[in-house]
Amino acid sequence: MRVLPRKQLEHRGFSTEPENTLRDQLWEHLHAAIAERLIADVPVATFLSGGADSSAIALAAVAASKQLGLPRAATCTVGFPESAFDER
Repeated sequence: MRVLPRKQLEHRGFSTEPENTLRDQLWEHLHAAIAERLIADVPVATFLSGGADSSAIALAAVAASKQLGLPRAATCTVGFPESAFDER
């Protein structure tokens, strides 16, 4: 693998793949990456920050756990009385 400085990267254009194909590919890659990380000798949990990214990771963890026959990963989040800091 060769890492190039940002200024030398080429823009290869946007994908011409249909949106559902790209969505399926993203899900497959996310699912595979999460599944690899679920194999552990300690319990695994996900932290829900209130955003779409942590929710997608938690969903992929549930699906991968089920497929691999592993215990379901726990989820946790933090709540604050001050709404500006609350991530629920």
